[in-house]
Amino acid sequence: MSRFALFESLEQRICFRVEGVDVSVFQGAINWNTLAANNKQFAFVRSSRTNLDLDPNLHQNMAGAKAAGVLTGVYQRVLPMGEAEGGVYTDPITDANRFYNAGGQYMGAGYLRPVIDAEDGSSLGKVALSKWVNDFSTELTRLSGVVPIIYASSNYATNFLDTSVSARHDFWIARWNGGNANNVNPQTDQPETAAGYVNPYGSWNVPVGGAPSHSSWDFWQYTSNGDGIALGVSSSRLDLDVFQGDMEQLKQGFLTAYQFAFGGTPITVGAGTSTLQAEDFDNGGQGNAFNDTTPTNLGGAYRPNLAVDIKTIAGTTGQYRISDGVKGEWLEYTVNIAQAGQYKLDFRVGNRDPGGTFHLEREGAGNITGALSVPDTNS
Repeated sequence: MSRFALFESLEQRICFRVEGVDVSVFQGAINWNTLAANNKQFAFVRSSRTNLDLDPNLHQNMAGAKAAGVLTGVYQRVLPMGEAEGGVYTDPITDANRFYNAGGQYMGAGYLRPVIDAEDGSSLGKVALSKWVNDFSTELTRLSGVVPIIYASSNYATNFLDTSVSARHDFWIARWNGGNANNVNPQTDQPETAAGYVNPYGSWNVPVGGAPSHSSWDFWQYTSNGDGIALGVSSSRLDLDVFQGDMEQLKQGFLTAYQFAFGGTPITVGAGTSTLQAEDFDNGGQGNAFNDTTPTNLGGAYRPNLAVDIKTIAGTTGQYRISDGVKGEWLEYTVNIAQAGQYKLDFRVGNRDPGGTFHLEREGAGNITGALSVPDTNS
């Protein structure tokens, strides 16, 4: 039923922001190895646009980036009312399906979460555009199983997208400091507040309308004037981006199906007693961190958005148990074994029917306990 992953002691990591780019057909041929050699470690690649079913360079860009070791995700620029607000209304459900049809194969395990490029649709007004974006996002999430990121400028984040959008989505801000002169230090600088605004982040700012809360952004497009030729692309200009965190944080927050310890840090097992709560299985999703035969959490407790069945222990507050387990279901936990040796394992288990068994596996070693019987506790 449960499997453990065994790792050596964790190494110290140097924290720094991860730098990247965003590209489309307009960048022409791209030497992804050159980009990677220049410390561009992620890329958002255009898959489509409301009036373009497929970016001609999507597949070659994704393949080239993957071969060079660059993390990638896809984006679609949405045009709810057409180019320059001069077209006809596009249904958000239809448009989300267009995005998924173009880039859905790049929204699964191993890819960055997809992006809704929301820099158009102002003629709808703030309330209607916010609903349009949320409806698009809901449909895309239904199709892909992944909640998208929102890309927007300070203008759109403030004047055209409300808190119903910011509450549901992580934020990639487009803010070109210094008149887009490309003089930003992406490792230390922050997005500037433009004249007439109280902060760059609009509905993502905490509090809304308050002084700039620089923790509000996840990705920052800090210039569209990157030296494309020097970085290995065919266009002279290149969008440059940065993630607010290190590579591990990028993977934990935005790489689909990336598996890591619940809470971010593996429990350390060493001298003395260590307790691993069963409900604190790894993040990473179905087929990676766990396998559950039902699509929803039947118990509805603790981690309600996952399929693993978890209930509150009767008579307690804030104590939980795995429930409704059946043959073929399993959970994974990442632990740090501080020192090699023999360890005694105790399990707290119960079963409402006779004949239940489970076993423990260790990565690389397989089943290390054999079948263990679960007593009939009628619970």
